Amino acid sequence: MLRQVSNPELWGMYKAHQNSYWSAEEIDLHLDNFQKLPQGVRKWMTLVLSWFANADVLVMANIPNFMNDLSGSIESQAFLGFQQMIEMIHTETYQALVEKYLNETEINEAYNSLHSIPTIKAKSDWLKQYENASFKDRLVVWACCELIMFSASFCTIFYIKAHHANILPGCFQANEFISRDEALHCKFACLLSKLHGVSK
Repeated sequence: MLRQVSNPELWGMYKAHQNSYWSAEEIDLHLDNFQKLPQGVRKWMTLVLSWFANADVLVMANIPNFMNDLSGSIESQAFLGFQQMIEMIHTETYQALVEKYLNETEINEAYNSLHSIPTIKAKSDWLKQYENASFKDRLVVWACCELIMFSASFCTIFYIKAHHANILPGCFQANEFISRDEALHCKFACLLSKLHGVSK
């Protein structure tokens, strides 16, 4: 363990994240057949992918703020640095899914969804209003993003897997990996909240 480490629990979370590393290239999409899904399910899934194709970029943009807030904690710096990298892998993966499944018009709509799809715009606008909030407020807001906003969409994909098990094996594998990562990010935020007295 590094000599500068003073909180083994935080450091353990960094090591857990390090041990779960994966890359976008590990996700094999050649057996995925999006067009086999029923039309309503495709529409539902397109909405989820439109959100996810942009959401991790929002998270990444806020990580430097947390790194500044926690500049004295090598454990937090290590975790957040790794998180920033893994969020980019999530973005790569979702964009690969969008490019694989959707036509050109749908692709453009997905990438513009933060501005054009009301439900996705509302999520983005809610998060952006806290960009300059206090550390404690931002910690709660981004934990809610990764736990509540993201989990609802992960559950959509888990539901589709339960009812259409063999249609999108690559997407289903990616959902397993990404939901695991985001659960760890939320646990990290909850630990920070405890350490910094956010719940008081």
